[in-house]
Amino acid sequence: MTRHIQKRPFYRKWWFYLLCLIATIALVFIYIISSTFFTLTEKDVVADENGSYKISGIKEPNVTVSLNGMTINLPVDDNNRYDVTINQDEPKDEISRAQIIAVHNSRTITRDIKIDNKKYLEHQKKLSDDKAQSDAEANAIEKLNLVEEQPTRNNLAEAISAIDNLPHENAGLSERLKAAKDKVDEAEKNEKEEKEKSKQVENKISAAEANPSRKTINDAEKALENYSSPDKDDLFNRLEKVKNNFEKSNKSATSSSSSFERSSSYQDGQSKKTVYVARKGDSKVYWYDKNKMPSSTNFDNVVSMTEEEAINKGKKHSPEE
Repeated sequence: MTRHIQKRPFYRKWWFYLLCLIATIALVFIYIISSTFFTLTEKDVVADENGSYKISGIKEPNVTVSLNGMTINLPVDDNNRYDVTINQDEPKDEISRAQIIAVHNSRTITRDIKIDNKKYLEHQKKLSDDKAQSDAEANAIEKLNLVEEQPTRNNLAEAISAIDNLPHENAGLSERLKAAKDKVDEAEKNEKEEKEKSKQVENKISAAEANPSRKTINDAEKALENYSSPDKDDLFNRLEKVKNNFEKSNKSATSSSSSFERSSSYQDGQSKKTVYVARKGDSKVYWYDKNKMPSSTNFDNVVSMTEEEAINKGKKHSPEE
């Protein structure tokens, strides 16, 4: 009986395993040798607030390095180590990627880097928020300055809107706004009182103009004493005009009254004055002084009477006297 011995496959023989081991060691050695001219310590890096990140490793001389297609200079120390900062151009994503290609003679090594930009983006957001707050506060301060200088309801509304639009509350500006509200309320109250005073003064002066008298003029003067307004000078001039006209009118009336009294007194005196009439009162003329009558006069026939009586009888004063 023949005994058959089954042969084992070659991949199960010891020399095959030895050959595989040698090949693996050779490949590892080749990889190590080929990669030592450029290494990268960290493939996952974190960008700082400025968007910059650092890379480090080994770079042999005469190695050309490019980052994202652009050649970069990586200076090394005596041990061929490099440690440099790479500046990004305003990254937009939380995670960005970069690719480094190192070339030495005919050999090329590619390294991929993942960059964490969260710190940079948070810093940029803070800067943006701070700027928005600063701009809003500047606008609010401008509006508050305006309402403090010109306390009107319209300016106050603009200041309130500016304070409400602040991204973050500002206690100091809120206090100023509260004070500005009180100032506007006080200004409106004062304006209302001034309008009432102005109306009263106007009424007093109008009354003096319509009916000038010592009382109406005095009332208008008292109203003007405690009145302060840009139109006070105009009102004062109007009142002065009334006073001047009133004084002139009074002087004229006084003068007329005096003349009238003098005339009346004179007429009364004249009417009661004794006159003399010749021919027993039949003469057409009368005389004040009997001694001035003509020498041919018969004084026995001269009668006396008042001048008023003589005038009433149609007699006239003698032109010869």
